Amino acid sequence: MYPGRLYSLGTGALLVEAGEKIYCTGKWSRKYNAFIAETALYRGHTPGFFGSISHIRAKSRLIFKRLLFSWSSAGGLVLSLLSGSREYLENGVGDSFRNAGLSHILALSGMHLSFFAGLAGGAGKTLGGKKIRTFAQLAGILFFVWFAGLSPSLFRALICSLLAIISRFVFCRKTDTFEILCAAFLLHSVLRPGDLFSAAFLLSYGALAGILLLGDSVSRVLAKSLPPSLSSPLSASFAAQSATCPISISLFGSFTPIGIVSTVFVSPVVSLFLTLSVIFIILSLAIPFLSPAFGVIMNTLYKLIVSLVSVFARVPPVQI
Repeated sequence: MYPGRLYSLGTGALLVEAGEKIYCTGKWSRKYNAFIAETALYRGHTPGFFGSISHIRAKSRLIFKRLLFSWSSAGGLVLSLLSGSREYLENGVGDSFRNAGLSHILALSGMHLSFFAGLAGGAGKTLGGKKIRTFAQLAGILFFVWFAGLSPSLFRALICSLLAIISRFVFCRKTDTFEILCAAFLLHSVLRPGDLFSAAFLLSYGALAGILLLGDSVSRVLAKSLPPSLSSPLSASFAAQSATCPISISLFGSFTPIGIVSTVFVSPVVSLFLTLSVIFIILSLAIPFLSPAFGVIMNTLYKLIVSLVSVFARVPPVQI
């Protein structure tokens, strides 16, 4: 049922999402290193309350994909950033982000969760003041995680966000962010031990730990020669890269120092891209005939992002 995707010559349409029941028969293909289904039968969704919730999510993601498919290449990037689905991402774009040291932008993580929490919190504060802001942030966080699905890095961001919100209600004193990260690490290890040795888990915790432990020290050094608008993002990027460098070398045999600089220039443009995409998606659902015009705007900004990323991707990584 995915728009623009033909996976089978059969006439039946299958909704392939979490919570949907599909029965397949076939065999394993050594040529494609994949299971090739010869027959497939859709049997609805998992029964019960949670099955119904999963089915609503599946339908919502399908509508979301149909809308973004009409935005062509820009829609593929929006889909990747907001739902973690990369089937509509242009060939080579993912490799360019990785070569430019920007894989964390495509991976669902704290950056995306913070973005949605900020939007929801801002809307809540505008509508109901500071008392509503926290509840709006919580609602935005839970909705995004429900819609996008849990990756190791997103689960880390979810635990940290929930602990921070709970701490504001329970404790009078200001909580330490690094202590929250340590608590999140312990909870994550207990709740999802299978994530412990995944690259996303190690890089996510390593990057945030580096920012919290090294960021201020690096910022004080850079502030002597650079304005705050550059010293702050550069220090955070440098701290994250320094902490994750040993992990990257161990896992991949290389690291991309150009990511320290590329993050500073690409992240603000991607944030603008995300903000406009959310606004345009809401308006497109309310006023469908405006969607093509929004697609033109998004594709213009998309070309700018891809051009910036391709420039930084030309710098070769350091091989160990």
